[in-house]
Amino acid sequence: MTIVIGMLCSDGIVLAADRQLTRTDGHKYEEQKIFPIDGRDWKAVLTYAGDPGFVREVQQRLVDSLNKEEVKADSGAIHDSLEEILNSMGRQYGDVGTELLVAAWASRERAQLWKFDGRSIHQAYGFNCLGVGDSSLIAYLSKSLYDPALTIQQAIRLAVYCVSKANEFIDKCEGGPDIATLNQEGTIGAVGQHQVREMRAGMEEVEQAALTRIVFPS
Repeated sequence: MTIVIGMLCSDGIVLAADRQLTRTDGHKYEEQKIFPIDGRDWKAVLTYAGDPGFVREVQQRLVDSLNKEEVKADSGAIHDSLEEILNSMGRQYGDVGTELLVAAWASRERAQLWKFDGRSIHQAYGFNCLGVGDSSLIAYLSKSLYDPALTIQQAIRLAVYCVSKANEFIDKCEGGPDIATLNQEGTIGAVGQHQVREMRAGMEEVEQAALTRIVFPS
């Protein structure tokens, strides 16, 4: 099980994921599910629900394809290269069984968010979920709290809240969240786990009182 979230914001993109993975023998372990790529004149961040080996191969093939002097890596080239790689790997692996969210930036262009649903890659807008993120709990929270006018810093807090709630109330969803950002200047950022824990603790401290005021107004 996994939860992956991708949000378009007013000043960039926020990606978040839990950390739990399960091997074929049932053993559970934790690993980051976010893969940043610092290209020559382009940037990308990949996160996924499914097979980590598949995503590592996509990451390496994308770097090999675009980090060439003769390649002008604009957003169209990044998208086309991803599409070709994923189509090729789909033929190789058959039923891919892995979904991706990809944030990408190229020089003098706005950051874009794409979603691969296991069959095709397409533009993504607003609030997006993979894995158990597509649950009634996360659907409720995103509908109540997400707005495209959110800044990256605001969306980071929403990502922390959503993944934390999934960890608490959705079975087999554990760890993190790990969070990456991509702003409109092409800077990839990350949020440390200490900062994540502080945000989560602050929200939990006021959450019960806020809910009580909603349900039982004085």
